[in-house]
Amino acid sequence: MRSLILTLILFFSVNTYAQLPSLSKETKEEKQEKPEVSDELERDNPRSMTEAFLSSLAKQDYTKSSQYLNVDQKNTEKNLETVKHIQSILDKAGTMKQRSFISNDPEGNTKDNLAENLEKIGTVKTAKKEFYIIIERVSLKKEQTMVWLMTASTIKKIKSISDAVVVSLLDKYMPLSLLKNFVWGVPIGHWIALISLAAISYFLMWGIALGLQHIFYYLRKVPKEDRGRTVMHALIAPVQLYTSVVLFLFVANRIGVSIVARQNFSNLAEVTAWILFAWILWRLIDVFADNGRRRLIKKGQYGVISTIIFLRRSAKFALITILTITILDSFGFRVTTWLAALGIGGLAIALGAQKTVENLVGSLTLIADRPISIGDLCKFGDTVGVVEDIGMRSTRVRTANHTVITIPNGDFSSMRIENYSLRDNFLFSVVLKFQHTTTIEQIKALLIEFRKFLSEHPKIKNDYRVSFIGFDVTSLNIEISADIITRNFGESMTLKEEFNFKIMEIIRDSGTSLAIPLYNVVLENKENGEN
Repeated sequence: MRSLILTLILFFSVNTYAQLPSLSKETKEEKQEKPEVSDELERDNPRSMTEAFLSSLAKQDYTKSSQYLNVDQKNTEKNLETVKHIQSILDKAGTMKQRSFISNDPEGNTKDNLAENLEKIGTVKTAKKEFYIIIERVSLKKEQTMVWLMTASTIKKIKSISDAVVVSLLDKYMPLSLLKNFVWGVPIGHWIALISLAAISYFLMWGIALGLQHIFYYLRKVPKEDRGRTVMHALIAPVQLYTSVVLFLFVANRIGVSIVARQNFSNLAEVTAWILFAWILWRLIDVFADNGRRRLIKKGQYGVISTIIFLRRSAKFALITILTITILDSFGFRVTTWLAALGIGGLAIALGAQKTVENLVGSLTLIADRPISIGDLCKFGDTVGVVEDIGMRSTRVRTANHTVITIPNGDFSSMRIENYSLRDNFLFSVVLKFQHTTTIEQIKALLIEFRKFLSEHPKIKNDYRVSFIGFDVTSLNIEISADIITRNFGESMTLKEEFNFKIMEIIRDSGTSLAIPLYNVVLENKENGEN
């Protein structure tokens, strides 16, 4: 919340600063001479003009539709006939660009190899003719603004095409009653055709995908653990839906469905296609991450598993971010403007999100240095626990009390971490204290037996030490130090128990015993002052 408030303050303060009269490039008088008037018919840029024109056709408001044509607006009746003819031709032989491919810049797309004031928004294709639908940016002197209108040459080309020449499949086979009644500016028969086409496309691609799946699985005798089988199983659903959308759009453009309905479905299909494409990448990320994880487990490289998990999450986060930006852009939101605003308030965001960035850097440090991995038993501070998850922001640790501690990665990476799971050996060390009555021969015999036992045990490293380290007031001392060859804490405790029992047997067989500490107890009679 703090970062959001700082961003808004900085953003609006910058905007206000840019609008100060003393810093403006134009004076007040110049601004009054050049007022920026927004067009009521939404003809300011190619995208809004195209959508508004199709919307007026859907409402059958042909008077309004004619105002999107670069024609003499005084010939009202003639213009109405022209608009109806254009709609008829577009329904049967026209294809409009998807909205995200039409520029929403007032100046249009300046890199389309057309003149600066021209823009291509669609295509008309018949058996005899094929040409682009071109709009141009012109000045309306009365309104003192620049608008986009369909060019006179494009209108002339469309008018040269006869309705009788272009006969669509729907006009040919659809009952007349379904073509005369309209819903949302589109004949009922066209809606029925689109819904039927969507169902046919789905089930057709489902059948093809199922057949290919059976061929791949059974004819090639692919085992269940095969990598190719895993990839196909992950991709079969999103690829089937994606190809269904492609087939739907391909057929809809060729059977003469209303341009209004097709454009609406085209925009929806575009968003759906992007989502399905992201779904395909999402499944691929999971497949490759799981395969990599299994290979690392087989090789015993458990430390790298946390890296794969982090990379998978990072890739999915990037995928969702890109998908969100793409969808917002396809709906007409100016994401670049938002990003620019964020750039202006970047300092405020950096200050407000400092802890978040610190945690992200901390997680990258944990992944790069790999002091811990998922499943490791470690000690940090006064806490001992097993690492359950290393996230992008925090790390979760399961303690001995079965509670879960969540630690921000920025703090965790700066701690002194002791990783017990990275131990290749466990130390077995003990000092045995024997009575002073133990003879030299018994001490030597004990040393020989202890060394013999350690040298013969398969779980003890060869660099063990058994030494008579001296004596103190109450005992003669023998130190045993050896490394147990195991990485498992439970196994090390079992082996230590086994060693202790063996040491007890050797001491018993030697005829001596461990020293018992002696204590002098002084009793004092306080009444008589005697000890």
